[in-house]
Amino acid sequence: MTQFETTLFVNVDDKEFIGYFGSEPYGFKAGESREVVKFVAHHLAKHLIDRILQEKWGVKNTLTDTSIRKDLMANILPKEAEAVNYKPLTPEEKEKALAEVLDKQADTIKELSSKTEKLEVKLGEKNMLEQKVKDLEKQLQKLLSVKPFKSKMGRPKKLPESPVPVSLEK
Repeated sequence: MTQFETTLFVNVDDKEFIGYFGSEPYGFKAGESREVVKFVAHHLAKHLIDRILQEKWGVKNTLTDTSIRKDLMANILPKEAEAVNYKPLTPEEKEKALAEVLDKQADTIKELSSKTEKLEVKLGEKNMLEQKVKDLEKQLQKLLSVKPFKSKMGRPKKLPESPVPVSLEK
């Protein structure tokens, strides 16, 4: 007998599952069940659930506690579900719960896509304004590099001599 409590772990997936705990591999063939230390079983169950939700059903957010996740946990760890009087979902309930999760996921993706498009438009506007500022800075540098024309303002101190008319010279 081990010093730790054990529980039954069932690979409910249709393919082999290899999970790791502390760099130690735990392999289960499709449908295989075996007694495993409880805390290891819970860790492995989390990863098996994530894999099933992502690969088999296309659920992207596998961390949210949903009824479909609870149902998978109850099927993977049946003794634990029995201890808390959890009844697995019927196939109809499971299908409905999965549809709800996928619908919510689609809504979230649509909402995020809309926000992303708006942010991309704002980013494009920002980049365009930054380019205008750079262009204006270049023009300003050109203007500052040109030597200014120095001229004295006002009337000259001495007027140039005007030619004497020929008729007055005699």
